[in-house]
Amino acid sequence: MKVRNIIHKAAVLGSAGTMMGATVMGALAYDLADYPAQYIVDGNFDGKIVVGEKAATGDVLGSIDIAASLQARSITSEAVEVPGAVGEVSLTGDAFRIETSSDLLELREDLGAVYDTLTDSELEALRGGTITTDEESTEYNQYLRFEDATNTLTLQAMAVNYAQDEEDVLGDYLIIEDSAPFFEWEIEFTEGLESAVTSGELADLEDEVFNIFGTDFTFVNSAIDTSADDVTLEFMAGDVSDTLREGETKTYTIDGVDYEVTAIFISDPNSGSAEAKFAVNGEITDSLGDGDTDTLNNGLQIGVRDLLVNSREGVVEFFLGANKVQFTDTNYGSATLDSNGEYAGTVEIGNENIEDASIAIVGQELSSGANFEITSIKYRLKADAAVGSTIYVPSGMGVREFLDEPDGMLSPTFDIRYEGLKSVPTTELSLQARSDHSYELTATNIRGKEFSGVPFVTNKDGTFKWGDDDDDFWFRESAVTGTVANASAYTITDDDYFVLSESVIASANEKDDSAIMRYDDIDTSDRIITFTDMSTGESRQVTYVPDTSDTDILGNASNFVVEGNTYSVWVGNATGWPLAIDLNGDGDVNGDEVGFTVRGGGYLDFGTQTAGTSGLASGGFYVNFTIPAEQFDDSTLGDEAFWWNVTDATGNEVTLSTSSSNHVGPLAGSDTWDTFDIINDDNNDDHDFGYLDYGAMVDYYNPSGSNDANELSIMMPQAQVGAQVFVVAGVTERGAGSAGSVQRDVVNPISVGMAVLDSDADGFLGSENLIIVGGPCANSVASAFLDNPAVCGEGFEPGKAMISAKEFGSTVAILVAGYEAQETLGASYVLADYATYLADVEGSEVEVVATDLSDLQVSSAGSME
Repeated sequence: MKVRNIIHKAAVLGSAGTMMGATVMGALAYDLADYPAQYIVDGNFDGKIVVGEKAATGDVLGSIDIAASLQARSITSEAVEVPGAVGEVSLTGDAFRIETSSDLLELREDLGAVYDTLTDSELEALRGGTITTDEESTEYNQYLRFEDATNTLTLQAMAVNYAQDEEDVLGDYLIIEDSAPFFEWEIEFTEGLESAVTSGELADLEDEVFNIFGTDFTFVNSAIDTSADDVTLEFMAGDVSDTLREGETKTYTIDGVDYEVTAIFISDPNSGSAEAKFAVNGEITDSLGDGDTDTLNNGLQIGVRDLLVNSREGVVEFFLGANKVQFTDTNYGSATLDSNGEYAGTVEIGNENIEDASIAIVGQELSSGANFEITSIKYRLKADAAVGSTIYVPSGMGVREFLDEPDGMLSPTFDIRYEGLKSVPTTELSLQARSDHSYELTATNIRGKEFSGVPFVTNKDGTFKWGDDDDDFWFRESAVTGTVANASAYTITDDDYFVLSESVIASANEKDDSAIMRYDDIDTSDRIITFTDMSTGESRQVTYVPDTSDTDILGNASNFVVEGNTYSVWVGNATGWPLAIDLNGDGDVNGDEVGFTVRGGGYLDFGTQTAGTSGLASGGFYVNFTIPAEQFDDSTLGDEAFWWNVTDATGNEVTLSTSSSNHVGPLAGSDTWDTFDIINDDNNDDHDFGYLDYGAMVDYYNPSGSNDANELSIMMPQAQVGAQVFVVAGVTERGAGSAGSVQRDVVNPISVGMAVLDSDADGFLGSENLIIVGGPCANSVASAFLDNPAVCGEGFEPGKAMISAKEFGSTVAILVAGYEAQETLGASYVLADYATYLADVEGSEVEVVATDLSDLQVSSAGSME
């Protein structure tokens, strides 16, 4: 196990003084704690690495490690354009998105759980105002509710889910089940809307104007029976409001259409109730009294607001494009809900009774019945689908057009629109069939590196095992305790694949760095182990040191750095030189099992692997994909898990299977709007699709009548996918929003030619940023750095090395050198792993004790100018 001893010293101690004191006298210092600043500029390496023309192998290996660590830091963040403002849709006009800065509308989440009540703070159409009658003045406020804190309103949930609509079209929809009211509108009169009761009417309310969802409505009629607690309120709005004298003609334009309107007749009230008759573009209406409407052939309504007549003439006030609303409550003192979540009162809009609407007018008698005061009006509409039993609203459309009674939305400007899921970049996690007997794994880690084509499981020739028929796939260590002095510890042989991750699967999290490597080769003469990084296909070499502690051990390396994490490797003293590898970086191989964390934050549990064997028992195993709670908008609801079964099959085949029941999620329930389902696509019979709560899309290839193996892929988003639902009131326009982007890290390859020989580096010192590897006896640039000492090895001691930095004008040079190649290699490890060793150093020099490469000791000497 690597021991990192970092000892801060105010001055050089002991024998180190001779070596280090001979280096930088009179030079300007570069603080090693700042490294690799100046060598990485705008995410690109700026400098050269210099090795001696006659350098030892250890010098060369050290320079490779240093270069690899610099490459890992050569990263820039770039903006990737996506539709809209980071994949969002915008609606201009009076529209409010159901979302807050801290609360995303998630898949399968009820709208009311994000916003239970809207007011004029969210929607201008819900603005309040003041009504003044002859009795008193009152302010009023409007509220639109989807749910309340205690959920006592029994409103039907609305949520976005992935489902099939009534015509079996698969997609994401805003879903409202046909069972109960799905919203409540309330207007509250804070001081009470009061009127005298005259001849069975609330006379003071006539001609008063108030706002409903952005439309100004005028009270045109009322009726009250205080003995029966029965009250009716009638009000009207329209595109045009005007007056005409009998015989007068005017032309009005609505939505680009001209309407010529003539008041052809206004009756004398002495002959009965006053009425008016109109001609609209030659079409004659019915006779209409106060509050009456008539519908023209093209669907436009005309309604009478008031009639003013005397013995000489008549004048009619009217609405063209009229919208008439009538509320009747036969128990005006109560706002009790029945078992269906509906009020007792009835609603008429236009001339139609809205069966799905209900109303409660809350009021009371004043002055022994001489006056009446209304304190609030509450309105509800049941979710009654025009087709089928459930409302499915696809992207780009609104609820109104799917209702059996769309006029029940109360105001012609009010709607609830669904504008699709937010667009979020994704990466693929998949098990693809190599043949009918083998599967390959593809997964992308949190750094965006895709590991593809990794042999995962096979049943070729009837041998059911992890990997392929020749090589194994390992994600569990050998089950030994404390040491590797046991031949059974060495299970990883040449061409085997293995997983590295920061945590064991039991404590895996969304931030773990994971990787998949392959053991390729070993050179026992130079003590070099070669691996392949399965994300890039590039070779990685690690040098091990001899280990004579046991006959089963050939050597060990504690410097295997992958994705910034350090893992230990032991070489077994047996044919083929098998390896024991610390898969989770804790320094031992005692049976730890790791998973793979994918970009976006989910992690893959491959199953249970028996320590020391890649073989599988007949009947198969489960692979589990977990998205931890911390990734969700609401982390208190728990993890999400989805799993599938991989099994051996007859004919030496292997297959996988899953279903809708193989899922547990924080948002999934049992109703249409919140059920997780994997659903067959009628347009692609061999594929079943579903969306996890987090927004990851599952594609289950499940061919029928075919010998093809089943396959599974999950498109994992880099952030949780949100649903875009808007409450609108008035004319809106749909747009892609402002230019949007997401950020991704891009690795900038270090240019060819960054490594040079000392013989080719004449004049580089002071003109280039340099990292000089090797001492002055093997590297002429190192000699120049040290002012060309007469004795090249002066000051260097066995077992020790130095890292020394100087500024030469605007450039920096760092010397990495030791007594011999091993000591230089140890100092190179320190510079390559700078975050561990140099973050807290003081000054421009450190001494490295490198007698044991697995136990490097670093001493800070402070700044020496």
